[in-house]
Amino acid sequence: MPQKFLLIKAISHNLWKNLHHVMELLLVAEITGRKPIVYWGCSCLYQDVLYNNAFDLYFEPISDCDIYDVINKKFTFYPPIWTYDNLTSDDPNKSNLCYRNIGDFIGSQADVVISDVSIYITRIIPFITKDNPTYAMTPLQIYRYLFDKYLKLKPDIKKEIEQYYDTNLGSANHVLAIHMPGDFTLDIYPQIKRYNINMIYHPVNPNTRSKSKKPKKRYDHFKVDDTIYQHEIVRLLKVTQHGDPYKILNKEVQITLKNFHIDKIFLITDREDILEEFSSEFGSMLFYSNYKRTPINDSREPVYIENHLNNRSKGIEILRDTYIATMCDFFIGYGFSNLSYGVTHLKDWPETNIKLTYWMFEKLYNFSYERIKTGRYSPEEADGKYRLMTKMTKNSIKKVQRVFK
Repeated sequence: MPQKFLLIKAISHNLWKNLHHVMELLLVAEITGRKPIVYWGCSCLYQDVLYNNAFDLYFEPISDCDIYDVINKKFTFYPPIWTYDNLTSDDPNKSNLCYRNIGDFIGSQADVVISDVSIYITRIIPFITKDNPTYAMTPLQIYRYLFDKYLKLKPDIKKEIEQYYDTNLGSANHVLAIHMPGDFTLDIYPQIKRYNINMIYHPVNPNTRSKSKKPKKRYDHFKVDDTIYQHEIVRLLKVTQHGDPYKILNKEVQITLKNFHIDKIFLITDREDILEEFSSEFGSMLFYSNYKRTPINDSREPVYIENHLNNRSKGIEILRDTYIATMCDFFIGYGFSNLSYGVTHLKDWPETNIKLTYWMFEKLYNFSYERIKTGRYSPEEADGKYRLMTKMTKNSIKKVQRVFK
């Protein structure tokens, strides 16, 4: 049987979002038996001017093939918008998701399948067969398996990371890593990326469900107070106005410092004001990488979007901070950040040693995230809950109407 291929392209300007996309499609490659090829072309911010594939700047190749092995007039391609002569370009209409159904990807008989949109791991899990090592794993376990198996840093980057850790943090008994991004989001929607939270906190694997019994609906409520169990990974933090998250996260840090006798703190942030706040609070305990950060009271675009003379150094900065965090003993991160999300997947953390925080407004923080899928209401609306119930009722009526059409 002739070899078939899966071409995995960059989907974002965010390095860790691209990496998660690669892992998700590598799972598809395992399921379908296709040979994976990772190609981060012109849409990737971390591409060097003189280098064609940005992925190979940072990681060892996933397979022994590259994009030039599939630029072949004799090959067939799916989605059908692709041909042998446009594989290195981007599809300007990919946001409409035409021809990008996961079932079609897996069932396609084309010689080359191309993926340039995000496909969440929870959509791929139902296609996993019993002979695959990830069968019956939770999404979190699958990510960790894939990252451990496929993602290998270039030797020079790995050496730089190890040197920094040994020089600055290696002598400490316990090190706490903290990721505090400057572009945090106050989520005002009840569903707040429910797949993310439930994936980490209460994962459900379709492969383990009984086919004879209808599974019960889950109503997962998350409440945060001083008596929260230490083993719970997720923190939903109530906020009432901008600025509060800094103070709330600091409280979480203090709890960790008290319970686990932390010697040193490694901070990951792209804002100078956050760095100054932590420096004044923790002094000589605090360590961080030296790179350009967004100045205080500066509302311009994030630093990582700016042009660098050497784009590879920009990518190395992100990878260095992420991998140093995985070498620490404890981690507190921001749940909506792809970098924090990556830290949880690169290492098999003890559940007591890692916390992901999700900030949301106080009046919405204890809604059920597994059940609620629709409805967007501003936090200022006093009747937000009533509107939410109205929306759910309308959706139920529409379902009944479709049955009798």
